[in-house]
Amino acid sequence: MSAAQKAQVERGALVYNELCSQCHGNNGMGTPAGNGRLLAPALAGSIHIQSHPDYAIRVVLNGLEGPIEGKTYAGGLMASMKEQSDEWVADVLSYIRNGLSNDASLISPQQVAAVRKKTTDQKGPYQYAQLSKLIPYELQPQSLTVTASHTASTRIGGNVSPATAFTYEGWSTGGKQEKGMWYQIEFPKEVNLAELQFTSPQSIKKGWKPKPGQPLGSMVIPFIHNYPRAFTIEVSSDGKTWRPVQTETKGVPGDNIVLLTGAKAKFLKMQLSEGLPTDSDEIPWSMGHLKVFAQ
Repeated sequence: MSAAQKAQVERGALVYNELCSQCHGNNGMGTPAGNGRLLAPALAGSIHIQSHPDYAIRVVLNGLEGPIEGKTYAGGLMASMKEQSDEWVADVLSYIRNGLSNDASLISPQQVAAVRKKTTDQKGPYQYAQLSKLIPYELQPQSLTVTASHTASTRIGGNVSPATAFTYEGWSTGGKQEKGMWYQIEFPKEVNLAELQFTSPQSIKKGWKPKPGQPLGSMVIPFIHNYPRAFTIEVSSDGKTWRPVQTETKGVPGDNIVLLTGAKAKFLKMQLSEGLPTDSDEIPWSMGHLKVFAQ
């Protein structure tokens, strides 16, 4: 994480330990309330917490009451925190989603502001059945067919498959980014696409070696950033006729989030709309932790 992201998570940890841990437990496993019940749901390793960010943001802003997937809790109600700032909500949720045995993207104040804007009509806390219908759901990687114009292993002994974009291992073009390189996903049936998320990692510059005897703290390690510099997204119902969903999008180092506006499609293609200059480093296009959400 960058220095700013680390600071965000640290601020969120303070909020969690002072406020949220009373009901959800210091380790996120929930506070016992007797008779085998918990005061509030466990957050550690939670599928809901690690799913689309809208779930957690809506719960914090508007509250949640009643059973969750048929299970009741002694506390009964998660109170609305909408009087808190967008930054406050983003901080505490980033800590929860990136700690407590969870591994999900951080949340920005801008994401919180967008959800706040579209939930102004919500009166009172959500019921779980109502909330679950509003949240984009993640399409499971094992149900998808993935192809790419270029694929190379990201590590010694690694897999050479476009499907590794969905894992920690990640996917890479291997060679320098060139206009026209593409990555394609075929879904089992047509879906209403909501969002695409991926992480583009940084890597140590090829051929770099530390100077003998150089103290670790004094090293200036040359990293290269493998995010796609610019790309378009197109969708198709048959894999032959394509229509644009996003005009040119600029990638960024680290987490990338692309809104897909409910486009109905059976195929999705990301394609580089520009390459790197001929005199630039051999920087590939790499992606990991890829997630596709439908509405």
